Amino acid sequence: MKPYILALLAALCWGVAPIFEKWSLLRASPLTVLTVRSLVVSATLIVVCLLTGQLQDIRRVDAPLFQLIAIGGILGSLAGLYIYFWALKQDLASTIVPVAGSYPLIAVVLGILFLGEPLSFQRLLGASLVVVGVFLVT
Repeated sequence: MKPYILALLAALCWGVAPIFEKWSLLRASPLTVLTVRSLVVSATLIVVCLLTGQLQDIRRVDAPLFQLIAIGGILGSLAGLYIYFWALKQDLASTIVPVAGSYPLIAVVLGILFLGEPLSFQRLLGASLVVVGVFLVT
């Protein structure tokens, strides 16, 4: 049950964050918000790694692993968030967040195609319900 509680806490954080992001975008550009946000996150991660003794793990990241992490970071944290912030600046949080949150369908399809994850009726139905939910909310 613990993973589900953690997932719900993550959902809570992801649900509250857009409110603060929308407020910040009323006074700053998406690039400024993304930059400040990234600096705060980076500084916090360094402190947490220092306090937990996990900073040495970074030294074990080889070039191929670094590339995978970098591509994921560029797509998810840089490009995805930048585009999301532009959209959030221009429209209602209650409209943009659900549309941006429809990524589970993409993840399910790509997981099946590239990671060999099993296709099941339940998984397909769940992803479809996410998309239907997005249309109902917007």
